[in-house]
Amino acid sequence: MEHNTFVQHFDGTMYELADAIGNLRYDALNKFLVLLSNKIRDDANADKGRNRDKLSKVLKQAHEALDVTSLYISAAWIISKPYMEGVKEK
Repeated sequence: MEHNTFVQHFDGTMYELADAIGNLRYDALNKFLVLLSNKIRDDANADKGRNRDKLSKVLKQAHEALDVTSLYISAAWIISKPYMEGVKEK
C-alpha cells in the first residue's frame, strides 16, 4: 500500500481540500465522515492482524472519534435542513 502525502486527482492544497470538504452540505459531509471512519477502522483491523497493537489501538480511537463527529454533523444536518430551500435527498 502506498501512503501519499497528497490526495490523488486533487490539484489543490490541503487547506483547499479541507475547505472543499468543509463546504459540503452536512448530509454529504456525514456520508464522507462515515466512509472515512470505516476506512480507518479497516486499517486498524489490518494493523491488528500484523501485530501492530499500538498503531491498531490509536487508529481504533480515531475511528471512534470520527463516529462521534459524524453524529454531531448528522445533528447539524437535522437542524439546518429546514432552512435550506429545495433540498432533495440523494
